[in-house]
Amino acid sequence: QPQRAQRLVHQKIQWQIECVHRPERNRNCDHQAGDQLRLQREEVAFEITKKARDRIILESSEFKFVPTKVLVPLLEAASLEDPQDVKMHDLWAGLLASSAVTGNTPPRFVGVLKELQLPQAKLLEEIALHYVADREKLTQREKRFLLDASYDLNWSRVRLEIEGIWLNEKVADFDEAFELSCAKFFTPGVLLEDFAIDNYEVNPEGIWFDQDDRLDIDILISLGLIAKVSEITKLPNGDSEIDFWTTYFHLTDLGTAFIFACLQISK
Repeated sequence: QPQRAQRLVHQKIQWQIECVHRPERNRNCDHQAGDQLRLQREEVAFEITKKARDRIILESSEFKFVPTKVLVPLLEAASLEDPQDVKMHDLWAGLLASSAVTGNTPPRFVGVLKELQLPQAKLLEEIALHYVADREKLTQREKRFLLDASYDLNWSRVRLEIEGIWLNEKVADFDEAFELSCAKFFTPGVLLEDFAIDNYEVNPEGIWFDQDDRLDIDILISLGLIAKVSEITKLPNGDSEIDFWTTYFHLTDLGTAFIFACLQISK
């Protein structure tokens, strides 16, 4: 029965894919640049669909037909990837597999992934999974952090929580308050660049962005996948106030849904 089920899944996804993107059967064509590029694209597309099929079979998921509005542009865009770019192939395969399992992947996700190059894709995954222990198997708690990242890391909410720490009489001293405040950012879905209170500055992960990193960040922001927070405010400290400033990046709701689809993370 399991073998029969695997064959059925294989036949379904292979049939639908071949209806849209049939490979050239005759490899004895001339080697003009246009033919070589076409054959390369076909090979890349079928390598990605094979990975997607294998994932569906491995997870014993029920296959649903991928909407044409998603499938056609997905295969066209995926086929443009470099044949050696395994990471991008994996993301496209994850998106295709998620589409085949859920049947409701937004077409927008295809356009977003199409605009990403490898450095931006890696940075997005790093922001999402920076504090995940096992990236192959997320815990329910880690998934919840990701799903709530946009809400929990909104600046107004972060500021209230950190102010609460500094007003809490049970917090022993400055060092403990600073540590508790900084810990707010040690969760999946956020990447802390800078954090300082009263001239006590820390870069906990040693993160320093160069010009190329800044461009990648701007691209992710422009696509609506992450948000940047850079704020300066005052914190209560006894009868006085102290300066507090921070810069961090966190997933948006769109970014979270996109990551879940491309990495095929179940909720």
